Amino acid sequence: MVKEIAKGIYISSHSIYNIGSSSGYDTTNLKIDNSNYLTDEKAVVWGGDNNYPQKVLRDIRLTGVLGAAIQVRTTAHFGSGLTLYIENEKGQKELKSYSSVPGLKQFDKINNLNRFFIDVVHDLEIYSIAFVEYVLSRDFTKINRIKRHAVPFCRFEEMSKNGTIQNVYLNADWSNYRKEYTHKIPAFSFWSTAEDIKTYCRQRNIHKFIIPIHYTMDNEIYYPKPYYQSVLKNGWALIAQSVPAVNKAIQENQLHFKFLISISEAYFTSVYEEWDTLKPEEKKAKHEEVIDRIDNHMSGMKAGGRSFTAPMYMDDTGKPVKSIMIEPIDDKLKDGAFLPNATAANSEILFALQVDPSLIGQGIPGGKSLSGSGSDKREAYTILCASLVTNRSTSLLPFYFLRDWNDWGDDLDATFPNTALTTLDKNPSGAEIIIN
Repeated sequence: MVKEIAKGIYISSHSIYNIGSSSGYDTTNLKIDNSNYLTDEKAVVWGGDNNYPQKVLRDIRLTGVLGAAIQVRTTAHFGSGLTLYIENEKGQKELKSYSSVPGLKQFDKINNLNRFFIDVVHDLEIYSIAFVEYVLSRDFTKINRIKRHAVPFCRFEEMSKNGTIQNVYLNADWSNYRKEYTHKIPAFSFWSTAEDIKTYCRQRNIHKFIIPIHYTMDNEIYYPKPYYQSVLKNGWALIAQSVPAVNKAIQENQLHFKFLISISEAYFTSVYEEWDTLKPEEKKAKHEEVIDRIDNHMSGMKAGGRSFTAPMYMDDTGKPVKSIMIEPIDDKLKDGAFLPNATAANSEILFALQVDPSLIGQGIPGGKSLSGSGSDKREAYTILCASLVTNRSTSLLPFYFLRDWNDWGDDLDATFPNTALTTLDKNPSGAEIIIN
């Protein structure tokens, strides 16, 4: 008798089955035709079921080290908040207050610029893209409001024949699409100048629009594919998630299990051609059907001389990946045999995000300290902040667009300074502000 004890985790009398979800991360968007639209709008789907951003967010919330690492990157990226300055003739940076720029203090009071940029940085660090809406005054001369739209709610319109994306669609629940809850907003490229967009808005009587900003994209047409998300596709995040659930199930069943059997979702997509069209309850039934077959094959006296074969697949890097893995469970589990797997998964996730393990309380693999020394943390944080300079060139684009549209001055620049921790003999406060 097979029983589901948690989502994707099943137990039988002698085995634990772990159903993976790697196939849920299909982000193919190069071939666009009407069959790819899940709506009656020309909104380009994001992932096979148009829920890719939602799935990414789900796995981040389920994987503690992944969420912690992204929070570290967001904090380092944002630093001590939006700071204004001008460069004098000697190339020195002179800080400027909001009140010294006509109209900026009032704009910040209405829009809370630091809160806005925290959200934008958050989106960029997770999805490598952010959607920013601007609302104009009646005479088009000023931007009165600025708003960040949550990335999972946003979808691009199909590119026009001249190669431009003219609209962004907003819907809080794409999986249950309804036209009356979908809003279309004009969109412009961040390569367009404020003056060009201002002229266009006057001609077309447009008073609000979205300008998406994103990190460098390679061969993507619509949506970015962040490099760190490889850990969601190759199984490292799944390992980090499954170890606690599996260990809990083992403890609750007094270690009577003989095997841990992991089945990749890729197995089901290859065996069942209609897989993507099945309803959730139909997919669950197929999961249980396959588990029953395996369980019956491995149970009883006759199972002693039987063999077991399963197909292998290639991941994005060309590395072979097993569709079904069977691991024997013995008394070593009492000593935490799964912990090395969890440690390896955590390390791979951190390396993919370029976050030093010491910054979240984990020592460097192979190092002497289990949590990292003070020097390790200080230097690691300094290096991380310095490496985010290129990211800030993207996250600050909304400010420069505001500056140009609202005439705050061509010589006004902005940055997100970082606080560099140091020793007391170098600085009595133990900290130093660095403007990158």
